[in-house]
Amino acid sequence: MAKIPRLLPLIAVAIGGVVIIRAIGVAPGLFEGAKAWAEEAVAPAAAAAPPAAICALSPEQLAQQAGIS
Repeated sequence: MAKIPRLLPLIAVAIGGVVIIRAIGVAPGLFEGAKAWAEEAVAPAAAAAPPAAICALSPEQLAQQAGIS
């Protein structure tokens, strides 16, 4: 009966190690799902129309309007 308390921590460490190793094996799949979700979220934003161009006057036109040229 005295050996059972000594074995329980070893059993707990063994079970914990198995759980951690399995979690590490599953982790890349979790990140792939997040990556695919992020790529889908970016696609509609890229398809948006570009903003209208702002027409600025050239330096020559500004000088002409100011009466400098």
